Amino acid sequence: MSLESYIPKEITQQIKFLKKYPEYDGRGIKIAIIDSDVVDTSLTGMQKTTTGLPKIIECLGRPMIKIDTSTIVKKNGKNFIIALTGRKLKIPSKWKNPSDEWHIGSKPIEELLFKNMELECEGNKELAKNQNKDELTLLKDKIVDCIVWFDGKKWRACIDTSLNARFSNLENATVLANFDEENEVGYFLKKIPYCVNIVENGNSLEIRLPYDDHPSQVTHVAAAYFPDNPEASGLAPGAQIISVHSIYCENLENTVKNIGDF
Repeated sequence: MSLESYIPKEITQQIKFLKKYPEYDGRGIKIAIIDSDVVDTSLTGMQKTTTGLPKIIECLGRPMIKIDTSTIVKKNGKNFIIALTGRKLKIPSKWKNPSDEWHIGSKPIEELLFKNMELECEGNKELAKNQNKDELTLLKDKIVDCIVWFDGKKWRACIDTSLNARFSNLENATVLANFDEENEVGYFLKKIPYCVNIVENGNSLEIRLPYDDHPSQVTHVAAAYFPDNPEASGLAPGAQIISVHSIYCENLENTVKNIGDF
């Protein structure tokens, strides 16, 4: 059964209602969804509202992996830096960094991904299905390098997922700002979405991944928006979403206050 079958458009007369009042589609409304995880921000229907605003405003309490990026290096005059793994990383000339201070860190890919392979993330399912066991075993021994820098306006981060042994050209690498600033995501191994949060003046990088599909399904029913396939959209495609992990709600009073700040 498709997810659209779970969206009660007929019984709520949503289609008739929107035909009569097309602007009453949830625009101007913010919906907080509290669930076992936060929404997968990479999904197609979770990008924009019917008026072009970001669909997901914030993800509160998202599980994260913290990486120490307090080590600072500078380029060697030829647009290269040496990462913590010893890899030589070529910095693209288009990356702006007035101070030439590059915060670097690293993390075993096993700690990023494989400890969570049993969880119900759609990307994990695809990865397990399309990678053979030998390839996955080899990946577990790899270490990713992380770079954080201030471009004069915003903190930005790049995670080198090429996993090259000695050298990486980062020309086509994904660069992200904090999710609540630009609402963008990257992908590990082209399958598993992640977003970042840079804190402590660039000295710490938080990588956040979705681990459970259920919050995304609930959010889809409530407010997903597919401009090219309106039948698949949720009940309030014009609404924006604040996704809240249930562990964030241990102090309900503070949770309600924080949600109210948006």
